[in-house]
Amino acid sequence: MFEQGIAYFSLHTLPPGHLLAWQPAWSILIHLYADAGKPRIQGAQQFTDSEMCLLLPLLQAHPGHCSYASMLAHYHSPDGTSIEQLVAQIDAWLKEAQGTQAWEQQMQPVRDLFVQMHSKLQALGLDIGAVLGTGYVLLGREQEQGRGASQSL
Repeated sequence: MFEQGIAYFSLHTLPPGHLLAWQPAWSILIHLYADAGKPRIQGAQQFTDSEMCLLLPLLQAHPGHCSYASMLAHYHSPDGTSIEQLVAQIDAWLKEAQGTQAWEQQMQPVRDLFVQMHSKLQALGLDIGAVLGTGYVLLGREQEQGRGASQSL
């Protein structure tokens, strides 16, 4: 995944020959593609550290989803330490709080960051969808039309 300090993500939601490159030192995500055998940049966006705390787990889980507990754990532990233990604790709490105002209050900062990231992701041909009752998934813009149980944020 990492090559010379850059992480590459090949997502099936992007057109063939396209990939994303993340440069962590500047927190820049770049959408690359090949044109006549030469690399080209389709777009690039700089994300805040908080935004990347949520975007990286989605990139790593792709094409799967990230659970609500996983998203909250990454949000509350931006350096990534003890994520597995934190996910288990948050998951247990979320199950207890399901359907309550406390659950909504815990998820609101994550939703707010997704709204903040929306235009940046759109510029890269991406979006975040909600998998109802489960978590979130990274989508390509062309996937938004018929995604079934997901909804755009």
